[in-house]
Amino acid sequence: MTDPSTECRAVQPLLRGHALGLLSEQEVRRIDAHMASCAACRAALEAEHAALTVLDALPDALPPAGLADRTLRSIRTAEAEEQARPRFTFRRRFAEWAVVCCVLVTVAAIFLPALARSREAARRSSCQNNLKQLGLVLKMYANDNGGCYPPLVSVDGVWTLDLRAVYPEYLTDPAVLFCPTSPKSNGLKTLKDVLAQNPPDWDRAQRLVASQYVYLGWALRDEKYFQRLLALPHPTPGENLNFGDNTIYWLRDGVELKLVEDKNNPAEAAKEQSLIPVMCDNPSTSPHTPKGINVLYLDGHVEFLRMGSLFPALPSVEKQFGGLPSEK
Repeated sequence: MTDPSTECRAVQPLLRGHALGLLSEQEVRRIDAHMASCAACRAALEAEHAALTVLDALPDALPPAGLADRTLRSIRTAEAEEQARPRFTFRRRFAEWAVVCCVLVTVAAIFLPALARSREAARRSSCQNNLKQLGLVLKMYANDNGGCYPPLVSVDGVWTLDLRAVYPEYLTDPAVLFCPTSPKSNGLKTLKDVLAQNPPDWDRAQRLVASQYVYLGWALRDEKYFQRLLALPHPTPGENLNFGDNTIYWLRDGVELKLVEDKNNPAEAAKEQSLIPVMCDNPSTSPHTPKGINVLYLDGHVEFLRMGSLFPALPSVEKQFGGLPSEK
């Protein structure tokens, strides 16, 4: 068995790369497994995410439009005047400084887009880490409830996890319920304050969470039965629904075996498990660029899907959930 201190020394140099989303899938799995038992490394990773959040808050600094053209024109004018009046050395100095400024502007124009892409990768990585933590919460709940996943609630038509079933017994940190790049900068503080009340204001808490993450509840691989499920007034946790030619199963451990032809084929079952979405960003409020959502699958992995590619990253889902639920 690996010595915890040895594993810490191996993992900690990788934390910044984990926060920036630059590591391989194997390295990410190793770090996530270590985080489950090491509070020090979790704190170090949170510090990395906090530093990236501060960086993300800095305003973008882009050069003014046309600055390079104006600078080049100034250089040419200065050179022409220098040739006409060579005795004035300060004109040559001006031309030299103008060249330096032009070079700096060009370098900035090259590297600022790369910096923006790195910041977005870090934002997506932080959101993916939230969903992975929520996946562990769902698994712990299922272990204590016969394999059945928690109930969902509908908030202004948006499906989300019923907090009353998981907080605080299984979900102890409300921060994982809020996307780190959410446009509602004070939302996480509000959520913590609401949950700290005795008793919590569950309705307001659910509205805040519904603006961030969607919980699907059933084993849906496409949008064929999505609209029909939305019409249900009060979804019953654990209830399987028959739609004539097909049965839609509530999420539970082993539900993938209901959807494969050869139940004795582990590879087929594992593949099916990796195709069933469980939770995702609210598609109509997701701040990610390019436009898309992070999706948690039944096997525990999280994948970024561009809008218009696969369920639930589809315009019909985005339109149905309709954006940010209003706070009452």
